[in-house]
Amino acid sequence: GIVLFLLALSLLNAEVSRMKQTSEDQKEAQTKDSIAVVPLAIPLMAGPGAISMVIVSVYSHPGALGQFYMSICAIVVAAVLGAILYFASNLEKFLGHSGLNIVNRLGGLILAATSVETIAKGLIGLFPQLGHVN
Repeated sequence: GIVLFLLALSLLNAEVSRMKQTSEDQKEAQTKDSIAVVPLAIPLMAGPGAISMVIVSVYSHPGALGQFYMSICAIVVAAVLGAILYFASNLEKFLGHSGLNIVNRLGGLILAATSVETIAKGLIGLFPQLGHVN
């Protein structure tokens, strides 16, 4: 939650996060032919959060009907993501630099709210007495 919050703050400021790239990484990248760390984009799109959300959802809705709904959701998400990636260059031209900054800041705001909620749930899990308001 804290790492997500720090990343959200960098998105809110519309700047590149130091968590993504340090000055040493940048210097090393200039001397290397390939700087790829992740060979495919799939792990970046379906990261640990998305995978754990699918696991929790499948566990919460067992049976064939639950699996059917999860399959439909996965297909819709894949179609939307595919459309976004297909039209990304056109979308970038349409939004321009200012529009992309606005989208980054909105994403950062959503990520900040999610990370604060995650931190709060974690603290309540560690200290149950925080969840009881008198």
